[in-house]
Amino acid sequence: MPGGSVRSSDPTHMTSGECFWMAFRTTSFLILLIIAPSQWVTAASGLPYPGKETVSGYLVDLVCVKEEAGKVADFGPDHSKKCLQMPVCSRGGYAILLPSKEVLSLDDRSNELARKLISNSHKEKGFVVKATGIRQGSFFHVLRMD
Repeated sequence: MPGGSVRSSDPTHMTSGECFWMAFRTTSFLILLIIAPSQWVTAASGLPYPGKETVSGYLVDLVCVKEEAGKVADFGPDHSKKCLQMPVCSRGGYAILLPSKEVLSLDDRSNELARKLISNSHKEKGFVVKATGIRQGSFFHVLRMD
């Protein structure tokens, strides 16, 4: 054709490069159709997935952690339910004090789980918890807490 060419959508008239990219896109799409649903099922079923871990430690509030930073060694076992439920401490958020003395701050959803755990408990102090979730730096996103 004079002055240029017109491309046809007919695969028999495609260049080898066009055929390659069409095959690549189709293959990529099919792979996504196979892999993505399996990842959704894994996440929904509660099966292990990358980044998920279980930690144990004392449930503490961040207000007191900051105020009592020098006394972290004895802080967890002696921390009381009364203090954990004080409005200023509850609003300040909670953390898990690990045996290594590392403090993992909880996100908003995890703080709600902690508040329920505290209010339903008959313990007066020494709130040892086992939490499964995802650690991101010094933060912990709880999926389950006992």
